[in-house]
Amino acid sequence: MQSVKDNKGKKIVLEWQNETSQQHHKATLVPRVSPPKNEGSLGISFFPAETVVLSYDTPVQKVFSGITHPADLMAYNFDVLKSLIDVSLKEKNSCSN
Repeated sequence: MQSVKDNKGKKIVLEWQNETSQQHHKATLVPRVSPPKNEGSLGISFFPAETVVLSYDTPVQKVFSGITHPADLMAYNFDVLKSLIDVSLKEKNSCSN
């Protein structure tokens, strides 16, 4: 399997699948030969950035936030790790086929 780095300036086909909808996508791209500093050859991101704003307004929310907030952050971290492992395993399986 060739990398994006090996194909700078040449057309490549990028394929991916939405894990939620199972919908397949395909795009033809040309990796940049000389991307700007601190940017990659494709200039894209695979994972959308999500922003969550937490507000603890009532006294009860403020008291329990000391327990629930760390637990929620830990659950989120495990979800992210799981998705990264899933992606890694899928890449290994597709490379061995």
